[in-house]
Amino acid sequence: DKPTPQGSGTGLMKALEAGIQTVDSVALAGAKRIVVLVSDGLPSGGSTEQQQALDLVTEAHADGVELYSVGIGHFPGDSSYSPEYMGKLALAGGTAPANCDPLATDPSAVCHIQITPGAAVADLELDLSAALMSIQQVASTRSCP
Repeated sequence: DKPTPQGSGTGLMKALEAGIQTVDSVALAGAKRIVVLVSDGLPSGGSTEQQQALDLVTEAHADGVELYSVGIGHFPGDSSYSPEYMGKLALAGGTAPANCDPLATDPSAVCHIQITPGAAVADLELDLSAALMSIQQVASTRSCP
């Protein structure tokens, strides 16, 4: 929602509302409704917006929408990125792996898809592409609600 990628502020609620509204408006009868959230930050509105986003995802999942959460940030997190929150979104969206832990200190045990950026942009592009292909593969094998 910004003309440049820098400048802080993550419009997470806007993104989630738009994604859920889009899958609701274009879904064919019996089709899976999937939203993929890729984010490097926490919602700008603090704890209130964080809870609103979790509530929105929980409600959408109860209505058959699955949310995949891809977090791009330094693990185990910092003041603007929270792997724990990204994991909570995946749990609320019904896509977290079995036995995952949103508080995990091991990236292989988290509930979301974690991408930790390195120095090379090309590596980030490859990691994001791999994450999206993984989501496609998992989503295509899951049964419809």
